[in-house]
Amino acid sequence: MQASIGAATLKQVAEIVSRFVQEGAVTFDGSLKFEAMDPARISAVYLNLPRSAFEVEGEPTAETFGLSWEDLNRILGRVDKEDKVLLETSGEATAGRLKITAAGRSVKQFSMPLLDLETYAMPNIDLGSQFGAECRELLNAVDSVTVMGGQAVGVGVDGEGRQAVLSIWTDDEVYGRAEVTLGPEAYWPTERTTTAKAVFNADYLRNALRGDSGTVIVQLETDKPMKIKRSVAGGSLDILLAPRVEEGAEVMTDKPVSEATPGKTEVQQDVEAQEQVANAEVEQIHEADRVIEQIKEEEEEEEEQPSLNVRRLMDTATDDPAFDEILHKLTDEEIDYLCRNLSDTEAKELGIFEKVEEEVERRKPK
Repeated sequence: MQASIGAATLKQVAEIVSRFVQEGAVTFDGSLKFEAMDPARISAVYLNLPRSAFEVEGEPTAETFGLSWEDLNRILGRVDKEDKVLLETSGEATAGRLKITAAGRSVKQFSMPLLDLETYAMPNIDLGSQFGAECRELLNAVDSVTVMGGQAVGVGVDGEGRQAVLSIWTDDEVYGRAEVTLGPEAYWPTERTTTAKAVFNADYLRNALRGDSGTVIVQLETDKPMKIKRSVAGGSLDILLAPRVEEGAEVMTDKPVSEATPGKTEVQQDVEAQEQVANAEVEQIHEADRVIEQIKEEEEEEEEQPSLNVRRLMDTATDDPAFDEILHKLTDEEIDYLCRNLSDTEAKELGIFEKVEEEVERRKPK
């Protein structure tokens, strides 16, 4: 791979993708494609940069390689938006690495290890209701309704009237209720705009909207995922967010904030509210215990996998100055993993046996 792309495009993509996934495998055949789901299975990323976004010499050969989106975003943080970025994975000097050269008022060169990762094929979900909106206005609405601390943000569109209405709200027993209705300058319906509503995690919603002053297309269905679609360099970067659906909870209510429950004093209402919160917290603790137990069972069944830092160490030659730097940064658990899982023969062939032993000795208390 030898392809150039504008730094502004690559910076925008890396910044958004790295908020959801740490690493993943990309496919490049003149265009660049990437699909992945975050470890918590709350969000998914769909990236498609067309060939027109790149400057490629000759006919490119299709290749797939893994990379750390967090490291790439960190590197691109030192690159100016006006720069041109050359990406290279071929040639002796870049074997097993992604070479990044940013040229503008200065020339900056970086390299990062390529990772042995499999591509992740995501289902292409097309949701019912669709509308356009100013990304900045959506983010401002989310920040406004969560100003008191609520983390469950509702998004609803009413497409049954003469003019469809888009609302962002929170309705929390502890933090209260807040709602923002977007006007026609910030939101516009389409022919596919129908009535739909769902509740989402506020932090994930912010991450999907931050750092973009342009427009986005939103697809929404009641109590189903929401897709936020943005155009990037003639291609697309879509974020899919899973909804928060709590059993027995109202997703949306038309009851005014100030409306009191008839026949009960404020003290009685306050006591009942506290009891409901306490019961909900107990149930959350029980649910967390069940999840932790399930995770432990799955971890016992699955083969132990090396961490990203261990894989970097294995991909780095021992005479490379970066080897010692990576080795010193390994946690004690990662050192233990190497000692348990790397046979003497493998270690000697890779030339790291003595290095790891020296690091173990170095860490022993004096």
